[in-house]
Amino acid sequence: MNKAVPYRGRIFNLLFIPKFLGPPYETVSTRHATAFPKREVAAISIGADRASERHATRGTSYLGYACAALALTPTVSLCSSDDSASEKSSHGKDEAAADWDQLRELKSLKDDGILDSPEYKKYRTRLLENLTAKPASNEPARPSKRKSKVSMDSDNESDGSDDLRPPPTRLSKATKAVVSSNGLWENLATAESRDDAVAFKDALEYTFKYIYGGPRSGGVYKCTSHVDCPCFVRTCGPTSGQPEWLIQVKGEHADVEIALEDRVGKHSIAKELLHEVDTLLGGGMAPKLVYNKLRLKYKKKKDKFKLIPSIQQIQNRKRKHTRERLGSIKFETPADLTEFTNAHLLPSTKSDALALDTDQLVVLPGGVFALDDGMGFVFSSISLLGNVVTAKKAWGSKIPSETDGTYKIVYNGWPCLVYGTHSVEYDTARHSIRQSFRPWTFMMAKSESTLAYATMFRSFNAAVKLLFDIDFMPANGNSDRATEIRKAYEDVYGCNWTTCWPHIARKPFVEFRSYMEDKSDDFQRLVHDYLLLLHMCRNQFLFDALAQLVVRGLEHRDEKKLAKYILKEYLSAPHNRWYYGASGIPGVEPSSQPIESYNKDTKQNKILNLRCQMDELLTKGLPELLWLDGQDHTGAIHRRVPADLMPSELLEKAACFSNADILEYPASSGVYYLNRKAKMGCAVTSERVIDYVGGLNGTAKIDKRLSTDRFCEKYLSLHKVWFDPEFELEEGEQPGLWVCDCKGFFHSVVCSHVLKVKSLTDGLRLEAATEMLPKRKRSGRHKPPTPALTLQPESPPAQKKARSARRR
Repeated sequence: MNKAVPYRGRIFNLLFIPKFLGPPYETVSTRHATAFPKREVAAISIGADRASERHATRGTSYLGYACAALALTPTVSLCSSDDSASEKSSHGKDEAAADWDQLRELKSLKDDGILDSPEYKKYRTRLLENLTAKPASNEPARPSKRKSKVSMDSDNESDGSDDLRPPPTRLSKATKAVVSSNGLWENLATAESRDDAVAFKDALEYTFKYIYGGPRSGGVYKCTSHVDCPCFVRTCGPTSGQPEWLIQVKGEHADVEIALEDRVGKHSIAKELLHEVDTLLGGGMAPKLVYNKLRLKYKKKKDKFKLIPSIQQIQNRKRKHTRERLGSIKFETPADLTEFTNAHLLPSTKSDALALDTDQLVVLPGGVFALDDGMGFVFSSISLLGNVVTAKKAWGSKIPSETDGTYKIVYNGWPCLVYGTHSVEYDTARHSIRQSFRPWTFMMAKSESTLAYATMFRSFNAAVKLLFDIDFMPANGNSDRATEIRKAYEDVYGCNWTTCWPHIARKPFVEFRSYMEDKSDDFQRLVHDYLLLLHMCRNQFLFDALAQLVVRGLEHRDEKKLAKYILKEYLSAPHNRWYYGASGIPGVEPSSQPIESYNKDTKQNKILNLRCQMDELLTKGLPELLWLDGQDHTGAIHRRVPADLMPSELLEKAACFSNADILEYPASSGVYYLNRKAKMGCAVTSERVIDYVGGLNGTAKIDKRLSTDRFCEKYLSLHKVWFDPEFELEEGEQPGLWVCDCKGFFHSVVCSHVLKVKSLTDGLRLEAATEMLPKRKRSGRHKPPTPALTLQPESPPAQKKARSARRR
């Protein structure tokens, strides 16, 4: 199919005008004429006669003459068939011929360079009046159902028709067509390929509306040349009865034309901003964000601010980029998978593997599969695989592991699976302790299945054994509530598995609402408080006992449906390990927040183009991800914070404990129990310690009629601190550490309870240590001090007293 000619006139953007006229510029046939308004057919015929003598030197200049002739024949009204030619108005014939003669005379004057002559101005003024005049035909109008308009802006630089255009107006009246339509889809043209059909649609100045019949069938596009135009064009893919692409039209054009500079379409983005728009879209930015960014950037530059395209225009531009990428490798067959992985396999010998670039993408041994469950491959770099060595130095034999999958990276929806551990670090900017994720390996898979996770685990073990001679076995596996991940941990490692508490903490406000009879905010907060009490349990025995009390409390509130759902899905094995000590490893909480934060950072800052094609991700995105992770997420892994970087608020809190808040039981045993009397209302006694120890050991006989408040007072109100001589520290340090069973200790291996006990046993001076350490800054803006001699407003009680005094 012929390419579009870049003229602004709506009808002259049609691709098939040169094909229909054809050498030697024959008159348009009846079959093709039915698709156009009659004035357009007449203009094309007149322009063809004039253009025949110049076609040899200017291939498509006849379009300019046709455009000028169309503008100078406002009263021509022709029929769609040759038999009805006798119905032409004689007045219309004479006027058209006179206009054509004037055009030739005006063209000759302009060719001679007489642009400022009175004759030129005279003819130009009269012709401009002709352009804006209404049709003066004496012939009654033929009945018509289909409406069309003719664009008065023709952009033809070859013959000077720009000088014949009327002054630009925002809206101009359209001319009604004489071609009737039955309101159904009519065949407009054919195309040999999808690209030709899309190019044809673009030339008609239609904008995307919605997909029609799936991606292979094309889409439906709305006219952008008229105000509230109900005319549509659609592209239909090849079928058994139609081997070519069809372009069909439907509807009636509106009567009011939109000025060219105000039309919404792909071609109307200003050239000054087109490159910037393409760059932002290529960087993965959404159309609305591109629009807001341009407005923010050019809000003080009025000339550029007026050129900012609309959100719809930017969306159309993004769809163009998507269409251009459809011809790339889709990576959907086992052959594509084999071709890529064979070129990036990790060498089979340790010396060859360590000789590679540390940040180079390598496919791990045994990490490729293409079965009925889907396809996938495991990849990493030498630098990231080295994180297992530093993790072993920090955690010893109890190495924690985390895994999760993230989406919205590849255009075809493949998730990226991530596997790694975490480090307990001190944030010097915020003066606080946080846990940061350290990746080991990745996997691109077609779906999150048990086979995919199990393949990733086994492939990682084989690579670590080859490079570092380590038989890897994690002590704990953590993830969100995904059955596939839990089964993979059980099949490969058989280790302890915990689920994520922050995910469950959000359930009362989202998932549990559909099971609630009382959907009020107060009841939702009550359910959240119940879950928080369960999270604060010290061990599995207390968790199961409190779970029965919570279920019974919900049933007494006529929430049997909610109680049954929570008991089945979150309070029963294996999804009941989300209390803070479920891992059994100090420094490891049941939380996926470190890996969730890492995935968010990856998609926002490291994968430059989200939802890109697979070949683009493999050649650009993933190598860049591995290189950046090699710079930011490698190095020493820590299990606890050094003493000289400890947050000062922990020392201040430890200094607030009094002698009545701590008890060594039994005496001289080295085991201490603490709680703050100001918070609980009572001191630590031996009776309270006995109840608390019974809950820890699982020997307490818990009354099922206890309220949740009474249960917390007896079994969750104290904290135990003791010295563990076998506690493994980082490599190079002697084992042994003061241990606590509170949540703070399981987060950062340090807490105020331990500091208070160390002040009694090891002589730690809390006041002096507090003065030497930095304090955490308050969040938000600091309130400025109140100026002196400022009159303060009266408080409400003072105002009430003043009113009562006046009444007396």
